[in-house]
Amino acid sequence: MTPTNTVFPPDPLSPRVLIVDESPDNREVLRFALERRGVEVHEAGDVEPGLEFTRNGRPHLVILDLDLAGGQEEDTCHAFDEALRNQSGCLVILGKLHSPETLAFERQEIAKPYHFASLILRIEELLACT
Repeated sequence: MTPTNTVFPPDPLSPRVLIVDESPDNREVLRFALERRGVEVHEAGDVEPGLEFTRNGRPHLVILDLDLAGGQEEDTCHAFDEALRNQSGCLVILGKLHSPETLAFERQEIAKPYHFASLILRIEELLACT
C-alpha cells in the first residue's frame, strides 16, 4: 500500500505525520483527528512503504504499530530510527519493545491498549516540539 494523504493537498508549513498501521480503522480515526488539527497525514498499511515514505517524505513524526513487525520489532524500530536520524523527526511506537534502550533516536513508546484521545494529545505535544 502506498502512503497517501486523502483529504488535503500538502502544505509546506503543516506538520507531516505518517501512520504505519495495518488497521484501516485505526488509521482512519487518527487521520480524521489529526487532519482536523491541520496536520498533513500520510498512511501505510505495511512496514516497507512506511519506511520508503519516511526516507523520502521527511515526516515530522511517524506512528508505528509494532503488530506489523511480525516478530521483528527491534529490527523494524531500528530501520525507522535510522530513516529518521537526520530529519529531526520523532518515532511513536504503539506497543512494547523488549529492549527499548537499544534505540538511539527520539521515540515515544505507548503501551497497548491505548486510548485515542491520550494518543492524539501526546502526538500534538510532540509536534509542538518539532
